[in-house]
Amino acid sequence: MTNDLRFLINPFQIKVDPIERLLMISFEKDPDSRYNGFEIQYVNDHKVGKGHLIIAWRRDGQVDVYHQPDINIKEKHFNSAGRGLCETIRCMFDVSSFDITSKGVQALYRFNDKYGRNIKIKINEKNHKKREPFNILAPMGANASNPSSFPLVMLYDFYFVRRKQTVIEVDINSRLHKTDNLPVLINGSAMSAARYSPRPLMVDFNPSADDYIPVLKLRKKQLELLTYTEELFFEWTGQGVGIKHMRNINGVCPLTLSFAPAFPDVITMKPNQFFEGTFEISCDKTAGVISGQYRVTKKNQLIKIKCIPSGGWSPVADRLALKFLFRTTPVYKDWPKTYEWTAYITERDQDNYYIHSWWKRTKRQ
Repeated sequence: MTNDLRFLINPFQIKVDPIERLLMISFEKDPDSRYNGFEIQYVNDHKVGKGHLIIAWRRDGQVDVYHQPDINIKEKHFNSAGRGLCETIRCMFDVSSFDITSKGVQALYRFNDKYGRNIKIKINEKNHKKREPFNILAPMGANASNPSSFPLVMLYDFYFVRRKQTVIEVDINSRLHKTDNLPVLINGSAMSAARYSPRPLMVDFNPSADDYIPVLKLRKKQLELLTYTEELFFEWTGQGVGIKHMRNINGVCPLTLSFAPAFPDVITMKPNQFFEGTFEISCDKTAGVISGQYRVTKKNQLIKIKCIPSGGWSPVADRLALKFLFRTTPVYKDWPKTYEWTAYITERDQDNYYIHSWWKRTKRQ
């Protein structure tokens, strides 16, 4: 160590899933004996692979994931989906096509499920009326029982499938299921509950960890640090250095984690000392803000961190239909409030630190 170097721990992680297109179809009012909804994803990434996958939402709350063989599935990514993952199934889709045009969604899938049944999913939207999409935080984490992360799914250019001039079919074992509809008009159009995004940003914020945590080396008064996917911005005070902002760089929209006051340097904290403050997670102004509180305590050599998104999500409701949607369906804004992150950091040996962290639901929506 020299007087010109400072050491800092950053306990926060932002991991982005490479999803290029997303389509969700629900038929909860006319369910199958096994499934009541499908979520279609198209991925394209040098690590994950390229191709299609379908998340089948089960009536028991779990999910089955059907994926093409070239996609490298990590099962832990689905722990925050409902009651968790039931099974992943390598699947050779007979047909797999999903595109979004100026007229809307064009999708067609044919495959056999793990029960040996033929499944067909079809959407053919030919509505010439101009789409008026918006940005929204999807309540993907609202039904999670044992989340392994805080699931942030920001859907850009999000819209619902319009019912007029549209064919929607969900056929399971030669039985057609009626898909769900929205109870209100949006932009003067009757809408299906089927919804989609050509620019989804799917983030695992602070995945549960049980591992060594790297120590950052900073020059005295250094204000920024750039890594391959992130930018860190620091604030120096009489008490030392703290993390003011953390920005994830991705292909959709930069995601920023901000602290007020700056998140402290836990290495130099004194025994029985504590810090507390607020944090915000944001992308751009049109996508709203998630806010909450943090608290850091140190007893002897044990550091404890707790973060709660107690402020929920504050959307930008710039249309009458959106105001009505968020007012009548409070889960959109309130589900983040039910999450709580706890982390313990210990020094195993000199300058080697270990983190044990997890998420839990404090209540269900």
